[in-house]
Amino acid sequence: AGLSPEEFKKICDDTGLRIISAHGGYEFVIRDIEKTVETYEKLGAEYIVMAYSIPENLPGGENYEKHSEELRRSCEYAKKHGMQILFHNHERELKRWGDSTVLDGIIEGTGGALMYEPDLCWVKIGGIDPVDFLKARKGKCPVVHIKDFYCDSDYEANAEDPCRPESFQFRPIGYGRQDIPAILDKAEETGAKWLIVEQDCEALGKNQLECAELSIRWLRTER
Repeated sequence: AGLSPEEFKKICDDTGLRIISAHGGYEFVIRDIEKTVETYEKLGAEYIVMAYSIPENLPGGENYEKHSEELRRSCEYAKKHGMQILFHNHERELKRWGDSTVLDGIIEGTGGALMYEPDLCWVKIGGIDPVDFLKARKGKCPVVHIKDFYCDSDYEANAEDPCRPESFQFRPIGYGRQDIPAILDKAEETGAKWLIVEQDCEALGKNQLECAELSIRWLRTER
């Protein structure tokens, strides 16, 4: 709302909030990386996150190599300022690509300069068990989105063509199909520094803040 980074940080400090990361697209992470780093350095953020890429920039796309180099340069610039760039996946990036996935290809295209911010809801929908995903990428997922969901029990993920089932619903933590205790244990074991609970929209007849309260309560009492 027109606040400077310093003014916004003061509000966060006064309310006990810490700014960990910020998400954005091509302009945010690549074209305007200097401005992005300058702003979020003032806010104390540790991570900048590429929230999505268009198909042309993904592995197999016509701009993949060019885009990979742009991401690598942004990673190097951010690193000089003590920040790390991550990539946030959706289900489509879990599609098979060669011997791995499109998501792995995005990371590999930068020579490993880019790291993962896995959204474990979409990992599961993409056909990979979240615990197995974290285990195979130990030390490469400093920030993890833990997100629960519901869909009909007969749904089986298709790793060749990941898609969201018609019965899909976002859910608060502990109210869906994810094995949250196993995910939390494995995330800690494999080096995750931050776990972010993401509630994309309303669920169970409650608004997002009420869903967040359910997630907090479950984590405090059931963990």
